[in-house]
Amino acid sequence: MSSYPLIFGASGLTGTETARLLSLAKVPLRVSYREQADLNVLRNYAVEPVYADYADVNTIKKAMQDVSSALLILPIHEQMAEWGKRVIDCAKKTKLPRLVLLSNLGANEQSANDIPRMHGEIIASLKESGIPYDIVKSAPYFQNLFWNVITIVRNRQFSLPLDNIEIPYIDVQDLSIVFAKLLYETREGNNEYYLTGPQPLSMFRFSRQLSLALGKSIRYVPSPPQAGAQTFRDMGLTRWLSQAIADMYKDYATGNYSQITKDFEKIMGRKPTGISSFLERNISVFTDPTVPAGFLES
Repeated sequence: MSSYPLIFGASGLTGTETARLLSLAKVPLRVSYREQADLNVLRNYAVEPVYADYADVNTIKKAMQDVSSALLILPIHEQMAEWGKRVIDCAKKTKLPRLVLLSNLGANEQSANDIPRMHGEIIASLKESGIPYDIVKSAPYFQNLFWNVITIVRNRQFSLPLDNIEIPYIDVQDLSIVFAKLLYETREGNNEYYLTGPQPLSMFRFSRQLSLALGKSIRYVPSPPQAGAQTFRDMGLTRWLSQAIADMYKDYATGNYSQITKDFEKIMGRKPTGISSFLERNISVFTDPTVPAGFLES
């Protein structure tokens, strides 16, 4: 039977783009889904859908049958660490040849904050499993800035609890092309990559770049760190997720996420996308409040 890659989390922004790239390259691909609606964004791609529920070991194992490699993109959720460890355990039992994991730059199982702690626990579990792996620790996405679209369009301003901190945001398209390459190519396992954009970006600079691209002034108003959770509640996130994201932004505010790496350039042979190119390709998103917001995946 043929062996081909599998994507867990293919209905999210990163997974969908990775599936699109592999489909365009005519690579046979399997994608997991939990709800039929998850397949709507993938209906135009040549993929084999397979049902898998992170709470059901048997469905995870079935999805992994005859798979050459698997990409694991977990949603930010209170059970993220539990789900990740369960997938890794199933991968070990089914002798999965290689697991590619999306994590974030701050992953640390000793962290007091939920998101980096859970990412750290998943990484520790993967390293202990003996499964060959590629761990991709990603900077936050440019696409996460889409969450500010409504206030940008209506009020010509936006707020985040970042003050003037610089973060090397990465374009989801760049991240996805790396995943497509890692899934498609045969390579030795146990690699760890740190993917960032080409330069750190503050929200003050982003507001200036956006103002130039739109031809009108867009103001960035820093919100205090203690107001961070409410900022994300106002964006429609759940109470737990709002607090978890706010805690992440407190980590960003330390400046510990400002480092630039060359890993993307080493893998792809070109520099990652910068803010000017990102805005040129996505400027319509910042003019229409009906455009769906981006996904907070990193």
